Amino acid sequence: MNAICQGITANCLPRSMIETIFEAASSADIINGIGYGLPDVIGVDICDQVPTVGYPMATEEDLEETVNIVEPGTMYGEQTNLVDLRISKIFRFAKYRASVNLDLANAFNSSGVTTMNNNYAAWQVPTGIHQARLAKISANFDF
Repeated sequence: MNAICQGITANCLPRSMIETIFEAASSADIINGIGYGLPDVIGVDICDQVPTVGYPMATEEDLEETVNIVEPGTMYGEQTNLVDLRISKIFRFAKYRASVNLDLANAFNSSGVTTMNNNYAAWQVPTGIHQARLAKISANFDF
């Protein structure tokens, strides 16, 4: 019989049982985002002359044409990287299978920007970042 014995005592387990007891699995998701596209930025002006402004304001003819300040598809936010990990310990008993899992979302705690304010007064001020690192422990039982 091909068995593994522990120490001096007679506790012997078949090799096939030992191999299945130490079965484990792991997985990882790597998300590499090129950054979010900035929306088209359009400047809007008024047509009336304001007495406190020392230069002439735009005319209605000036405002007939809309011009993008930023051309679409030319500006993007910073690249972000996320890594999600899962480590599982698998147990097999006859025809049953159980596993204990440890999941880490955003394993390296990236704080990349996900949304920005695109208003003129607060242009490119971050309004959202990636969620913080999250750990979850779970168990599965298959029968």
